[in-house]
Parts: sequence; structure tokens; C-alpha cells
Amino acid sequence: MNKITLGVSSYSSFLKISLTNGEKYLNYSQKITNFEEVMFERIKKMVKIFKCDFKDISKICLVRGPGRFTGIRSAYAFASVYTALSGCEVSGVDVFELLTYNVFEKDKRDRRIRAVLNAFKDEYYLADYEIKKEKIFLKETPVWISKENLFKKMKGFDGLLITDNEDNPSVYDLFSEYKKADLSLSKVICENIIKAANYFDKKDISPFYLKPAKFEL
Repeated sequence: MNKITLGVSSYSSFLKISLTNGEKYLNYSQKITNFEEVMFERIKKMVKIFKCDFKDISKICLVRGPGRFTGIRSAYAFASVYTALSGCEVSGVDVFELLTYNVFEKDKRDRRIRAVLNAFKDEYYLADYEIKKEKIFLKETPVWISKENLFKKMKGFDGLLITDNEDNPSVYDLFSEYKKADLSLSKVICENIIKAANYFDKKDISPFYLKPAKFEL
């Protein structure tokens, strides 16, 4: 029987989907608003390319957030229902872990990494990681932070800054003096949803909100 792993990111204005049969990846990326309608139909079409169907999905990897409430909840609801019906495995990864993994996969040399996302207007999310001895370590718990406090936290930082530049293009403009990750890494890379989720190996797929859900988009 074919075994398929599915990766989904809907935390931002982009819907990203990746499917792998263990040998190759099929990827989809599109800026969109009606996640539910597009997501299910796109997955159906993609599994057929592998000559499979929904029942062959044996693992689901989700980007848990932080980000848009509707997109995150849609993916979580789908994965929860499917898992309840099929008993498939699940694995969750947050956006900070995913962005850090992008750098790690490209270059495993020792360094500090800070992942910054724009939450809303002058509000930001910040997480601090370290790559050391070819492993990723969380240095500080991710926070929801004001622009003023973000500047204070970043002062004197001599590591690498990364953001999801597709969805947060203003972040790099704020920090012209800092070393920034290449734009090819500064986004949700479809197949890395699966690779990062497997690397961090966390079974929690529940939505990850750094600020109260009532403030999420």
C-alpha cells in the first residue's frame, strides 16, 4: 500500500501544501483567502498524481502558527477529523521552527538565529534559536512583542535574522544593518513543512497563538 505524508501551512495569506511518497515531493503554493474550499480540492488532485487517494495519507504535518486564526483553525480541523477517522500520525511545527530549519538544512554551521514575524501593525513575534554542533536549540521562548521592545531586543544581535518575507516583506526593511537570511530561505518552503516537522518530531498540532485568539486575524 502506498503511504503518503501531507504537509500543510495556512498560517499566513499563502496556502502551502506538500505531499511525499518517500521518494519525491509534490508542492503547491498560492496566495489565497478561501482556504477550506481550495485546500481539500487541491489535496485530492495532488494525491491522485501519486495514484493514491485520501485514505493513503498516513501522516499529516501542520504549521501550527502563530498567524491567521481562520487559516490555522481550518488546517487543524481538517487534520483532527482525518486523524480521528483514520488513525494516521500527526506532527506539528511552528513558523519559527520552520524558518530556522530552512537555514539549518542549507548550512549547519554554528550560529544564532532570530525569527521575526509581523503580527499586526506595530506588533511582532520573536523567537531566538541557536544552531550548535549540527543541532537546533531554542534559546528563548517565542514572544508577542511591541515594535519598540523588538528594537531593544535586537540591539547588539550579531547572528542571522530571518522572516517569512513572502508574507512579512516589511520586516527586513526595519533591520537594514543586520545580517539577513537569503530570500530563497525567507519563506515557508513547501517540502520543509514535512522535513522540519519530522526533525522537531512534536505530536502537538493544536493552534499556536502567542496572543489571545480574539486578536488574531
